[in-house]
Amino acid sequence: IGGAMRDVWARLSTTLTHFADKMGSDAIFRDSTLTNLEDIVGMLPAFNFTGDLQLATIGDDIKRSLMGYRPADLRKDKEQRNEAAAEAKRIMESMSGFMRAFGGGE
Repeated sequence: IGGAMRDVWARLSTTLTHFADKMGSDAIFRDSTLTNLEDIVGMLPAFNFTGDLQLATIGDDIKRSLMGYRPADLRKDKEQRNEAAAEAKRIMESMSGFMRAFGGGE
């Protein structure tokens, strides 16, 4: 069970890190940068078979903070893109303690 939960946290972290990296730079990004994040957050309830409250809370935070962005808007609006990057980094920081608890993170 611990290994499965580590995998869930790692997948979420990897996807969120990719999103933050792309939004925090001028790099070209594909729509899948957002849809991959939406997909994993949408699957969190099924992946969270232990009922991990922190995982559910992080998922809700991502939904509230990052799911309202549209790729076309992020490509055109540098301020909106910087805002999305800052939100993603804030969420990643809040995840770091939970990642360590499951044997991942820094």
